[in-house]
Amino acid sequence: MCNEREQLKIDLMRIKENKYNLNEDEKTSDYLDLMFKYIGDTDEELRDKLICRTFINWIEIKQYFNHDELLGILNKVLSEDFAFYKMGNENDDSVLKRSFSILLVDPILCVHQETDFTLNLDTIIKIKNSLIRYFNEEKDLRGYDLEKGWIHSLAHAADGINQLLNCEGITKEICIEIMQSIENRVCEGKNFFTAEEDERIVTLIYYDIMLDKLLSDDYICNWLKGLAKVLEIEDSVTRFKARTNVKNLIRSLYFRMIHYKNNEQVANTIVELERQLNLFTVD
Repeated sequence: MCNEREQLKIDLMRIKENKYNLNEDEKTSDYLDLMFKYIGDTDEELRDKLICRTFINWIEIKQYFNHDELLGILNKVLSEDFAFYKMGNENDDSVLKRSFSILLVDPILCVHQETDFTLNLDTIIKIKNSLIRYFNEEKDLRGYDLEKGWIHSLAHAADGINQLLNCEGITKEICIEIMQSIENRVCEGKNFFTAEEDERIVTLIYYDIMLDKLLSDDYICNWLKGLAKVLEIEDSVTRFKARTNVKNLIRSLYFRMIHYKNNEQVANTIVELERQLNLFTVD
């Protein structure tokens, strides 16, 4: 006989093959508790390809959940038992539960923006606080693990912030708070970002903050200039990691701008900053 984990995998594979439709005698509540129980499982197929994708389809595409059910899912994923489960641990499996919980904020906010599922301002602020807390406090920044697959904690948090910035009630002060969190993360120099975290972060900076003019170009330029502080880090290895992460971030931003809509003021600031950070540039 299959144990509950194996049976869940079988059931979710069948549901996936059925384009995430449930049988007539099934309901989402038949699976939710087990999906949450194994949301951070070390089996990439179960965690990512089945549980995660089923959640996203049921939340955003099928829209199987009513208002109260979606609020329940949101409150659960933002709780100490999920997104903040063993927060501070590094290089263990607890990050999988945290990362794949925070990932569900994105589709829930999509439903909020596209349907009559409306979140009040207090809930939006709670989500903002949780996303920034996660972005600031997550210590396990691995992107991909050869045995356990995608971890992508910062990328998942950045996706949630990206959707948050499209919600009503987002102020200039909130945007500054987000930019400060990004600055602290890319400048800390603890880890190399190797799984395109820079691209996910640039997505929210470019599309939401810059194009929507949530912050001025002058602010963005001053913020970029401030990233040069990585050159003052005393420890050479930490400085090297921070400088590399900042270079990758600003290069991603530069080419995002070039591909779509150039901004000469910001572009010139990036070029000058890159010149400062690039030790291989010869004057």
